[in-house]
Amino acid sequence: MVLHRILKVILKLLISDVFWEQLYFPDTAKIYCIDVNDNGDIFVGSGGTNEIGGVYRSTDNAESWEFVNNIGNASVLSIDISPQGDVFAGSNNGWEDHLLRSSDNGDSWQEITLPDYSVAENVIKILAVSTDTIYVSTVNNNALLLRTYDGGQTWDSLVGGNSHPGEYISDILIDDDGTIFLSYQGFYQDQGGVYYSEDDGANWQFSGLLNYMITSLARNSSNDIFAGCWGGVSWDEWPGLYVLRNGEAQWDTLIAGPQIGDIEINSDNYIFFTSQWPLGISRSIDNGESFELVNEGLPPGYHNNITLDNNDYLYATSGDNLSKTINTTVDIPEYIFNGKIDIVSIFPNPASTSLTITIDNQYFTNNTVVSLSSIIGKTAYKKTLNNSDLENGSISIDVSGFKKGTYIASLNNNGKTISSTKMIITN
Repeated sequence: MVLHRILKVILKLLISDVFWEQLYFPDTAKIYCIDVNDNGDIFVGSGGTNEIGGVYRSTDNAESWEFVNNIGNASVLSIDISPQGDVFAGSNNGWEDHLLRSSDNGDSWQEITLPDYSVAENVIKILAVSTDTIYVSTVNNNALLLRTYDGGQTWDSLVGGNSHPGEYISDILIDDDGTIFLSYQGFYQDQGGVYYSEDDGANWQFSGLLNYMITSLARNSSNDIFAGCWGGVSWDEWPGLYVLRNGEAQWDTLIAGPQIGDIEINSDNYIFFTSQWPLGISRSIDNGESFELVNEGLPPGYHNNITLDNNDYLYATSGDNLSKTINTTVDIPEYIFNGKIDIVSIFPNPASTSLTITIDNQYFTNNTVVSLSSIIGKTAYKKTLNNSDLENGSISIDVSGFKKGTYIASLNNNGKTISSTKMIITN
């Protein structure tokens, strides 16, 4: 089992087709969190030991920035924007009330008083379901989860007391059925993992991944829940990406090894995550069947936060660096390898039972080989073309027994790849 996990850590380093551009951000501030509203306005929470903390805003794609909220020597640890456009910012213990709201796109801010019993030292996570319904994860000596239905006038404590001493809630997620999922981080035995409530937070049940330091949660359109793990309290718990498929009770390992900090899933269900090792940002376009690094254009360093805007552009932060994908993450161009254009036509694509590969007959020779390989390089089909293939200019392949995922169809002559084309099998 351990060997299987180790093998899954090995990522295929392909030519990246998601390119990054580095955006301007003041080098006097350290970025802690980021969110983007429906208009494309970027909000960044900043701070640090020697920097002034607060919220920066850009309304022109990071051409310029305004420091719209100054909280002195504190740091803004969490930002979330409600569907109505309200911006919520949570700070650490350098600020009295820890939670701030702006209803005018950051021009002015209102302090929201958290209940006295919370004695919050750090606002770790904010989930603004609406202007009025807000979930807040705070921590002092114990993990705390607060919720308000009236915009902060009154609060309920959903998690508190001595139920999770020495831990904190790192992320909050609500699925299509209204189930609330919480990820926990802890550093000692019997801490960490994922918990859920099916009755609006009245009762909590353990979902799995005990002793795993869970950093982030994400959900795809099939209501599958993904958990990113930084590490475990012993060698038996591996960092990596785990999934709880909709309707199932057990978590499955998608990839073990990467120390994952953040996860985002775009509208096409492509998964992105940041990791300390291997350093950078990884992507899966086949629902976790395979992963590739997409680092070209990123500045060096660990990128702790990523977020998607409503057009599926991905933003990444590292220290005082801010990057954005040049193209939308759902607009992936066809693969081009070795400077050669695609000369293979595949139909249908995606395919589920069979497919036909048609090749420009000027590239046929007696040594022409057609192959299908997974995105991590495992050969699934390989054939040297014969005379009848040369006459017809196409071949049919039964893919009904193939594992679903992304494949590369390649045409080779005398051991040299002259064309490669991406295709997807949906079994």
